Amino acid sequence: MKASVQYVIAFVVLLAVGGLWLFNNAETGDTLPKQNSTFVFAINDCDAITEKAAANLVAIVEVQKLEIAGRKANVFKTCMKDRGYKENPAWTKYVEPIAAQKAKAEITSIDEAFENLRRAKMILTTPEPDQPVFWVLGK
Repeated sequence: MKASVQYVIAFVVLLAVGGLWLFNNAETGDTLPKQNSTFVFAINDCDAITEKAAANLVAIVEVQKLEIAGRKANVFKTCMKDRGYKENPAWTKYVEPIAAQKAKAEITSIDEAFENLRRAKMILTTPEPDQPVFWVLGK
């Protein structure tokens, strides 16, 4: 009789732990929706393609480093476009005043500040709070 009670208690404990685990995963969003996992795969895949495309390029002077960074950004953007994503116009409008502030602070052009922000944000897989996402599905 005592052995069966122990089994019942063990079974109830396992059910409780399993239920808590499922509830916790649902609350924290550990399971990504299919679209998000597809998006993360596209970002990672395009990042790998970008690195392969620039693997044999060598930069000796600063201008060459900028050229390589530009090529990498273009390859990444083209790769994401090929997978059905486009740059979010809302993100562009959101970042324009930020780029102007950065340009003034860094004593550089607005275009350069904007492009630096674009290159930094285009590879992120999770959106930053209170900011529009960089990539959206194209039509």
